[in-house]
Amino acid sequence: MWALQTPTELEGNITQIKWGSRKNLLAVSTSDSVSILSEQAMSSHFHQQVAAVQISPSLVNVSFLSTGSTHSLRTDMHISGVFATK
Repeated sequence: MWALQTPTELEGNITQIKWGSRKNLLAVSTSDSVSILSEQAMSSHFHQQVAAVQISPSLVNVSFLSTGSTHSLRTDMHISGVFATK
């Protein structure tokens, strides 16, 4: 089974990447900035033809498979879990 990986987008050319500490941190240096990335587990749930998939720490896509419609839900806080129901 494939594990869901967290997508991350950075601007600029990456010049250096280094693992750091025992907390699974990744330091990424670009021509303009340095970013410290940490692992975050993503959530998903499927029930009664409704699928909810966490896309980023604050974004969930909800798909209604019976109608083919999809909606994006953005929050002002980090999402810690999802549950889908009709």
